Amino acid sequence: MIRIFLLGTPETSQNIEKELKKIKNSKIQLIKLPTIRTMKLKHEIQKTKQILQKFTPQYNIYTSKTAVKIAFKELKQYKHKITKNPIAIGTATANTLKKYCIKNIKTPEQHNTQGIIQLLQQLNPTQPIATYSSDQINPQLEKWIKTNIVDSQTFKLYTIKPHKQNIKKLKKLLKQTNGINILILTSITIINTIKSIIKSSKNIITISISQRITQYAQQQRIKINYTIAQTNTQQIELQIKKIISELVNSL
Repeated sequence: MIRIFLLGTPETSQNIEKELKKIKNSKIQLIKLPTIRTMKLKHEIQKTKQILQKFTPQYNIYTSKTAVKIAFKELKQYKHKITKNPIAIGTATANTLKKYCIKNIKTPEQHNTQGIIQLLQQLNPTQPIATYSSDQINPQLEKWIKTNIVDSQTFKLYTIKPHKQNIKKLKKLLKQTNGINILILTSITIINTIKSIIKSSKNIITISISQRITQYAQQQRIKINYTIAQTNTQQIELQIKKIISELVNSL
């Protein structure tokens, strides 16, 4: 049996799961087990509403699907402001914006922090911009915007917490020795929540979806078996599928 653990939030895992279901093999078992969960930051949302009363951004950057969903639910009275010149960090975030009938969405070539910075350099905003994210926004992006686009706002609408119950389940499942366990690591936060489990587990294969995640894992002395170099979210999903298909065929 090959157990594939999707450890990100349901929003992160759904497209990966959809792609992996295309692999027709009875040996594969997909296990959605989010080790992190999102929680709205009510005080930050209220603060954002107060700022948006007098603030109209030139561009609106969305760093995740969760940021889109919370913004459009909690800030709907400011829809005319938060939909102006939208920028999505990647394809999945852009698709979520489209569900709210938002058009003319810009997406960087690289679906990551560096990609957004490069896109902003090209756009060269002349007025302040807004960024919608978790409170764990990449500090490189936050610093760049603060330094280069005066009076811009970063709205940290939610936080990410360990899902303790699922972490216990993961630990129990990884003790099973009948088969191969594949962990798909989609964020540094996931590594932080389960690094002790990974280090103590045997018979596991780790797949990292970025060089940044791999570098962080290695700093924590965690072995990464496969690193995906793609920065386009759709290509990442296809590469995960390819890696697992090859693993299945080799066993």
